[in-house]
Amino acid sequence: MRRRFGSLLRRYLPFTRSVMLGAVQYRFRFVFWLLFEFLYIVIAYFLWKGVYEARAAAEGTAFETVMIGGFGFTMMILYVFLEKIVGSLTALAAENFIDDDIHGGNIALRLIKPIDYRAQLFAQSLGYAAVSAIIFSSAFAIGMIVTSGFVDLPFVADVPSILLGIVSILMGGVIYFLTSFLFGMLIFFTLNSFGMWQLKGAVERLLAGSLIPISLFPAWLRGISDFMPFAQTRYVPVTFFLGQYNGDLPAALWTLAVQGIWVLVMFLATTLAWKGAVRRVVVQGG
Repeated sequence: MRRRFGSLLRRYLPFTRSVMLGAVQYRFRFVFWLLFEFLYIVIAYFLWKGVYEARAAAEGTAFETVMIGGFGFTMMILYVFLEKIVGSLTALAAENFIDDDIHGGNIALRLIKPIDYRAQLFAQSLGYAAVSAIIFSSAFAIGMIVTSGFVDLPFVADVPSILLGIVSILMGGVIYFLTSFLFGMLIFFTLNSFGMWQLKGAVERLLAGSLIPISLFPAWLRGISDFMPFAQTRYVPVTFFLGQYNGDLPAALWTLAVQGIWVLVMFLATTLAWKGAVRRVVVQGG
């Protein structure tokens, strides 16, 4: 077991390292991206502040007592920061690498190499996500701490919730990768990725809870979200750090079990999709 693990590291770690080195070379892209994300947080802060103030005025109640979808204003701001932090930790995107391999004509070479293509993509995605996580997560965490000096953010998650939340982030990252890999397989059949990525991005941001918490969705949209994997990548891990499972270990374990089921389902789906994609490449002669 130990020898096999060492063999896997020697085989796939170079892919992770090469992507990390390549990503660092374009570090200024991360800087501009980070500025954009912080601008989004500032906009979200004042947007939600306006919403809660309008609700308080309409109901004739105090601003601090207004609840929307189970969220008070300070918890909503905490959610915005946590969603950004978790999102940067779980974003193991594979579709860009698949797109490059197909349109760069390298996919045939990938197939004849004695390595698992899905594992190679996971290693590459892990490298890019590691750089992104170091830059973005640390920046968002600092921003959240600084903001807590002005806004009384409710850090109420207990130690078991935080530990289980870390497990949830790990499984969320795997689900994100497998979902990305599955969408990447569609390029083999459409050979056109731009529109598909735009559609995936829009659906993902909505159903993962990136725009608003899923608890604010109408019942029919929550029902759709339950049958899609996107919420498992961001919204579900965030709920642990909001303290929603404090003192409720059975519910927390069940939530992790659902994530485990999604990992299994997406693994089987990607296995079938990859076999179909390889068959298509062979039929077309690479």
